[in-house]
Amino acid sequence: MVLAIFLVTATLNDLYNRTIPNLLLIGMFLYSIYLNHNSFPAFFISLLISSLIILPLYKLNFFAGGDAKLLIILGTIVGYSNLHYLFSIIFIIGGFQGLICKVFQNKNKTPGNIPYALSIFIGYIIFFYYF
Repeated sequence: MVLAIFLVTATLNDLYNRTIPNLLLIGMFLYSIYLNHNSFPAFFISLLISSLIILPLYKLNFFAGGDAKLLIILGTIVGYSNLHYLFSIIFIIGGFQGLICKVFQNKNKTPGNIPYALSIFIGYIIFFYYF
């Protein structure tokens, strides 16, 4: 329930302000530490693997910094054994979201940024339901 509140807040902030507040991300990170308090080695392995997957994509401008931090934190919550499921679902949904935004964008405007937290939220809900 706590994670759902964090994710909904991050998604709404990203939709309306195109930013995810660092204070919210710090709270999520502390919550992920709390969830993994019995297994710090697994937590750090998840943090390392999530960072190694997400940071190169961030450097290639696949998504913004807040989205990258949100993905890394979710990676620590689901654990390293489930990262491939979570990230695959999120990236597929993000691809569909990008296509939809591209089709419906105004031809006279320059392309804007896409609120990727929406894809992260929907992807996590699908992951949570099926895995």
